[in-house]
Amino acid sequence: MHLGLYATLFLLMVPTACCSVCLKNPMTVFVPEELEANQFVFKVDNVSNCWPAGGLLFSSNDPGFIVHKDGSVFTSHYVKLPSGQKKISMLVKDPQKNEEWTCDILLSATQNDKAENRRQKREVVLKRTKRRWRPLPHSIMENSLGPFPEFVQQIRSDAEQNGKVFYKIRGPGVDEPPVGLFSILEGSGNISVHRPVDREEYPEFKFFGDAYFYSNNQKADLTLDITIKVEDANDNTPEFTEKVFRISVPENAKTDTVIYKLSATDRDENGTLNTKLKYKITSQQPAGLFSIEPAKGEISLRSPGLDREVQGTHELILEVRDMDGANYGRYSTGSAVITVSDVNDNLPFFLSASLSCNVSENTQNVQILRIPVDDKDLINSSNWRAKFKIISGNERGHFKIETDPVRNEGILSVIKPLDYEATQNVKLKVAVENEAPFEGSASFNTIPVDVAVTNVDEGPEFEMPIKIINVREDVAIGKEIGSYTAKDPETKTSANIGYKKLSDRDGWFNIDEKTGIIKTAKQLDRESTCVQNDEYNITVLAADTSQKSSTGTVVIRLIDVNDNDPVITIPNVHLCKSDIGTPFTVITANDSDKEPNSAPFTFSLPENPPDVRKYWTIEKISDTEAHLSERGDLALHVYKVPILIQDQQGKGSEQTATVSFCACSDGIHCSDRRSGLSAVLGVWAILAMIFAALLLLCIPLALFCGVKGSLKQIPEDTTQQHLIISNTEAPGENVMDGNVKIPLQSLEPSATGEGTLRAAADVAVRNGITKQEEVHRTIMNGSAHSLSSIPGRGRIPKGFDTSKFTTLEWQQFMWSRIGEKVILNNQDDDREISNDGVREYFFEGTGSAAGSVGCCSILGDEDRLDMLNNLGPRFKNLADICMKK
Repeated sequence: MHLGLYATLFLLMVPTACCSVCLKNPMTVFVPEELEANQFVFKVDNVSNCWPAGGLLFSSNDPGFIVHKDGSVFTSHYVKLPSGQKKISMLVKDPQKNEEWTCDILLSATQNDKAENRRQKREVVLKRTKRRWRPLPHSIMENSLGPFPEFVQQIRSDAEQNGKVFYKIRGPGVDEPPVGLFSILEGSGNISVHRPVDREEYPEFKFFGDAYFYSNNQKADLTLDITIKVEDANDNTPEFTEKVFRISVPENAKTDTVIYKLSATDRDENGTLNTKLKYKITSQQPAGLFSIEPAKGEISLRSPGLDREVQGTHELILEVRDMDGANYGRYSTGSAVITVSDVNDNLPFFLSASLSCNVSENTQNVQILRIPVDDKDLINSSNWRAKFKIISGNERGHFKIETDPVRNEGILSVIKPLDYEATQNVKLKVAVENEAPFEGSASFNTIPVDVAVTNVDEGPEFEMPIKIINVREDVAIGKEIGSYTAKDPETKTSANIGYKKLSDRDGWFNIDEKTGIIKTAKQLDRESTCVQNDEYNITVLAADTSQKSSTGTVVIRLIDVNDNDPVITIPNVHLCKSDIGTPFTVITANDSDKEPNSAPFTFSLPENPPDVRKYWTIEKISDTEAHLSERGDLALHVYKVPILIQDQQGKGSEQTATVSFCACSDGIHCSDRRSGLSAVLGVWAILAMIFAALLLLCIPLALFCGVKGSLKQIPEDTTQQHLIISNTEAPGENVMDGNVKIPLQSLEPSATGEGTLRAAADVAVRNGITKQEEVHRTIMNGSAHSLSSIPGRGRIPKGFDTSKFTTLEWQQFMWSRIGEKVILNNQDDDREISNDGVREYFFEGTGSAAGSVGCCSILGDEDRLDMLNNLGPRFKNLADICMKK
């Protein structure tokens, strides 16, 4: 198929009317009947000269045609004109004037073109289609010497058959850097180069060629890609990658071992003789130790003559040459320094055949000999550093040997004293080796060392450093228990040796200065804190006339005797009175003595007083414990219960257990004791106590003064022997106001050991009883032994006078009032009254200006005690009565 351009442009001759003609009548462009893909068709600007050059934008409505920016129209695919014609529309835009219009173009095929197309179709199976371009492949030589410009190649287009054309080139080397390197003759298409080119900078050039018709300056063919390769010239010398190659090889390396591979670079073209390199060793000292493989550059050990101790480094002069090593090839030289690394192929050796030294007996931790060695291996390496050991003669461990890391010498020391009387000479054999394993058959060298022991005057020595003596702890004072003596190691006698104690913690023993006999100085006690594990130690010093001495230890092992009674470990216990609680308390005993002088114990209650067994029982539950129970007839109170406890040998004594018999709400613990009477007395309680004290003082004065009839007769109370306060200060005046507190007075215990009213009240408060009736009931239970008129209050002891109820009834009433006030104080929200009680403080001296310190010191003015200075006429009358004589 003929690929030339046949488009003939129909140019309008009247520029002023061309636009209107274009819009009214389609313009005709003659083209071939069949158009190949990407084939140039026409250029829009050349269709009409009425359009301004540049500044317009064109586009086609037919997808078979593409319009480039310069107005050139190409086919997007194969196009055949139906019936020899095809109409396409072009959209023209003027962006400056914001105008656009449409112009129709008629593509028409000529009659000659149709005949040519038919002829080509007939011959298509007979011959090949001619090429449009006919460029000759070409290259230029790097660094050409000219003359310039130098012809490179010629490009030609088949479009020359359709008209006269001219050629242009563009791209790198033409109008792009390096600019001006290539040029073309437009008429002939001959391309020339104008100066030498360096291949290493520009290995090839790719630029573009175009053909244009002289008649209309339209492109006559598609753009041609032109490639000009720069042929390499051997203009670069190969270079080693390192100026000096540093190589290390062990001195025991085997023959033909590759120790290094050289490397070099050449900027010339790879795969050519210009970069085909060969290596060789030009010189080495000594000669013949190393060889090199020319093509690979591998250096090998040629003979096993390496010895670091003879020559530690070797220098090689190297050469690398291109052109496969030809004499005309370019080359450069380099060097390699081979360092022979050390291996342990030399044993350390002693500088003498034998050694000897002297050492005094009884010396230890001293250096007695330094052993020098030499080694040819690398200094301060593991192949050079020596290790010493004693391989014979040190069976008893008297010696040790170490290495001086600086001088690499052996240091022989005595670490255990030698005895001249036992050994006068010691023969040692010392061996030496390196830290690193030896590269050979032998492993170490040895040397004999003769050690002579010299005699010195020694001090006495005890026959045994520690002596144990068994002694009963009840041995009499001044009793001899044994002796501890020493001997002179040279004379083997104890003559002229003296003794004294260095330590005796409690001074229990004496020692005879001449004989070493030990006697007791104090009574021994196995249970003493000075005794540990039944042993008591003393240290004894033995010295001869030359003041040489030694020390020893005597361990006194004490034999236990039954000299301690079992005792109760916890004397204060509590016993719960509750239906759900345990009806007993545990009594635990301990004995400082050892078996068989201690547990198991026996527990029993004494026969006297008889009430003990009447109200209490005890039952053994283990070797050291027993259950103590009450028989159910006792009131809540604190009791002293005597208990007889004996060890296995029947030794023991009567012990006393203080048992708090209390109510337990949970069956385990006594109830809360926060409301104890001793802690809740308020200000008014303090005033009541002061009034009571004054009254108690005034009544004896009144009796002494002979006043009769002014006070009601006080009932006889031989049992309690208390002064009872009248309930009136004057006729008709009641003083039983709730704010008046009577001070708590303890009742004397009865002959049967019963409790007191105070104890009963304390129990009520500690148990947290809040109701008045319960407080009253608790107080009455505490004094049940003196109030037989109250039912259900316990038993009345024998010998108690039941005819005097007046005083006791008064006490009942007063105690109930006190309990009621206590409960009211406890119920106070702010707890101020409850927390205000009588407290005991210590003064640093008499007459302190500070007075008493307590919670009352911070009360307001209304609670101050200044009121005692203004008690009124009633108190004055009472005082006058008391003062009368």
